[in-house]
Amino acid sequence: MFLWNDKSDDSDYLADELLSCTSVERLQIATAYFSKTGLEILVRMIERYNLRRDKVTIFLGSSFSMNAPHELLFALDKICETRIVFNRAFHPKVYYLQGIENKLIFGSANFTNGGLSKNIEFFSKTIPNEQEAAYLRKFFAYCRTMSTPLNPEIISFYKSNSPEIARINKEQNKLIKKLSGYLRQDDPFSIDDYNLTGHYFQFDDYETFFPRNSTLNHSEIRGKRKSVQEKMLAIHKAIYPHIEKLDISCHKREENITSMIIPCVYNQFDVGWNGVRYGKTPKEIDALNFAGDKDDLYQFQKHGCIQYCITGYGFEVNLFLAVKNDAVDRYHMHEQLKKLKPSIENELVRLSGHELRWVINDDTNAEEYIFEVDERNANEFCDYFKEYDRDGCESFLLQYYEPDDERISSFESICSEIVEKVELLLPLYNAIVYRPNV
Repeated sequence: MFLWNDKSDDSDYLADELLSCTSVERLQIATAYFSKTGLEILVRMIERYNLRRDKVTIFLGSSFSMNAPHELLFALDKICETRIVFNRAFHPKVYYLQGIENKLIFGSANFTNGGLSKNIEFFSKTIPNEQEAAYLRKFFAYCRTMSTPLNPEIISFYKSNSPEIARINKEQNKLIKKLSGYLRQDDPFSIDDYNLTGHYFQFDDYETFFPRNSTLNHSEIRGKRKSVQEKMLAIHKAIYPHIEKLDISCHKREENITSMIIPCVYNQFDVGWNGVRYGKTPKEIDALNFAGDKDDLYQFQKHGCIQYCITGYGFEVNLFLAVKNDAVDRYHMHEQLKKLKPSIENELVRLSGHELRWVINDDTNAEEYIFEVDERNANEFCDYFKEYDRDGCESFLLQYYEPDDERISSFESICSEIVEKVELLLPLYNAIVYRPNV
């Protein structure tokens, strides 16, 4: 049986296979590289299968780790027989579990975080017959002949060389980062630009919506979008009881509460963000939905809303007036602009000091027209809107948060910030969108 870690879900196939046997009496592993993640899985295997130290053997190459190898060796020495091949290049990735039914796993995956989870790996799982078992005995006997058993002197040797090993590791990582830059040169930011330790949204969440990923539709990127979508839905579930009291609603269909995570005609085959919209109630949408219920998905997103969303650049809470085409409330606002002008200006004065900006994106000529609420006179807004807002443009009031902004650091702080901003933006929303009396 062939397996590979395509990351279409949260499974780590190699770890799952190593931990899924009914019983194991003997464990032998030969791996070129080994890491803290491998150690954690090995400890779990030993505990799960109740293996004594003399029933577990691991063979390592001499350069098995560039990250504090002496610490790994010290830990291994307590739980298993450890042997190191010093005089030959050692490159196998073999996992042999012997018990009621023997299991052999071999392929490209080292016993590291990369091999277990992050890398694209390919490996085979099989139950060896008697002839294959004999070859396995020969292989591990050869590994034993070519290796040196771990002892205190070896651990001391690795420890004394740890500064040089750390320096080499740093240089290798710099080179890897440089070589990967070809694909990532247009990324909004890199993993080192923000310290997101302990944050609700991690670098991987933002990276999911980087330009290089937005049009992809393979299983791994779908899995990542699904993971972010679940985080967004968790926020929605927590705040929605309060949001409903404000007389605004999410999409009436549960499957459409967040924006789409698959490239399709509705998102111009580009998934550059994921968000949740709150706007007119289902009764209001139905009253205005002249196309009929079959086009409800299409119609709901043509109305103005207040939304929170994650993008490849950061996090946002927006008053979103108009999508590019056929936006219901764009027409309403232009038609009623003279009448709405006093209330719009009053609301913009109230919103001054909150770092808000109205943005009109015009993709036809790659222009972005910005009205800084904190810096401009409120009585200039309607002229700005009249001049730049038109069909084919996105038009919205933006509250932007850098990925490391403390206001979005935890689940609780994000929920609190969204509710606060929805309440702040709601009076302007109600002033500029058309809400029928139903």
